[in-house]
Amino acid sequence: MRHVSKAKLSLAVALAIAGSVMPNMMVDAAYTAPYTDNTDFVANSDDMIRVFPEYDKNISSIVANGGMVIIEDGYSNIGYGHSAFATSKNGGDIKLKKGVYNSGRVSTPVALAQGGTINIGVHDHHGEFTGDKIFVEGDVIVKNDPNYSSTINIGIDGEESNWSGLAFNLADENRRNYNHINVFLGERGDWELLYQGGLDGTNLDSSTMPSRVHRLVGSTNRNFQNMVEQNEHNKLYIDKLEGHVNFIYDPNDEYADTEDPEYTPPTTTYNGLTADSFWGGDIHITSAAPNAGAHLYTSRKGLDLSTEDNVNKVLDNLAHKVYYHNYVTGERNLEGTVAIASEGAESGRFKVVTSGYAKEGAITWQADQNGQGKYVYGNTTVTPAPQPVPTPTPTPAPTPTPAPQPAPQPTPAPQPAPQPTPAPQPVPTPT
Repeated sequence: MRHVSKAKLSLAVALAIAGSVMPNMMVDAAYTAPYTDNTDFVANSDDMIRVFPEYDKNISSIVANGGMVIIEDGYSNIGYGHSAFATSKNGGDIKLKKGVYNSGRVSTPVALAQGGTINIGVHDHHGEFTGDKIFVEGDVIVKNDPNYSSTINIGIDGEESNWSGLAFNLADENRRNYNHINVFLGERGDWELLYQGGLDGTNLDSSTMPSRVHRLVGSTNRNFQNMVEQNEHNKLYIDKLEGHVNFIYDPNDEYADTEDPEYTPPTTTYNGLTADSFWGGDIHITSAAPNAGAHLYTSRKGLDLSTEDNVNKVLDNLAHKVYYHNYVTGERNLEGTVAIASEGAESGRFKVVTSGYAKEGAITWQADQNGQGKYVYGNTTVTPAPQPVPTPTPTPAPTPTPAPQPAPQPTPAPQPAPQPTPAPQPVPTPT
């Protein structure tokens, strides 16, 4: 369900970027047909088309049917009736290095890989970024093909870059190992989970179809401000989380773009004390690379933070939104944190509230709950993995019992009584 457009880069700003950094286009000699405004590029087997900025021309659609199309810098103007803006099949390859690509207004995917590869903002699956100015609005879809794997690699990094859309892996479940969507956010990439109509015209339920990515790669540490904004009820499944990624929940539209013509103010205020307060979809992480981090933030607007117990309950409800499934099988690579962000606009999201009782705390993963997170009250020490507290077994202190010693009975050696023997004196003889 479409909630509200909160793209950090508005379409007006995106158009300004398009006009300043890529107002013109030309095609190299590999493409020989006339190139006019709103061109549909088609690269069949062994064809290679490469587009550079030169003339005021837009791109209507791209199809790599076994060939290759490289857009160094471009701007889309998608017409109705296309299955997607960029379609790769029969082993085709498409590279969109920089530019502005918006398919949401016509409710069609911005990228569809069915037996081919599409790289948006990155060179390939290694995630090396091709530029810091790329604006993408539209869902991306991979489907299985009997002959080729299907891959979409999308990289968003830089303050003037943003992707608003969902990632649908529609391949058969037993073939998802060969069909992937990989997302690279770097230090400042912003991915807004917001449905853009990519499933319109199908029999699939857009309100429940989850996003599925094979790899979600963030920054090397917590000093950076990438983000995944959870603005839909749809769940997000991640096969492997690498690096540190910030996940944002905004239950009461604190960060809403109220100037968007489609914006509708919420009719319910969520206080954070009930499980349904964080209505955005759950985050399911199967595995994590060593030293990875999932950091969940909630905006502050509308939350009841009047007591310490309330704050603890808010953080616990937020922690319940994320799962680390391989924790159940003994993996201990993922650090999790929950926090209440400061009030305010963009910069406030990563500043933890310090007034009152609000705080940041560590997530404890529950092995008996399929790896679901929880917040243990009072646990504010962030640790990569909870370790069982050792229970010491005290050894009883010995009570010394000294062997009694008999009291000495002194027996003095008897001394013989002296027997004085006076020297005899001669008897005086009277004369």
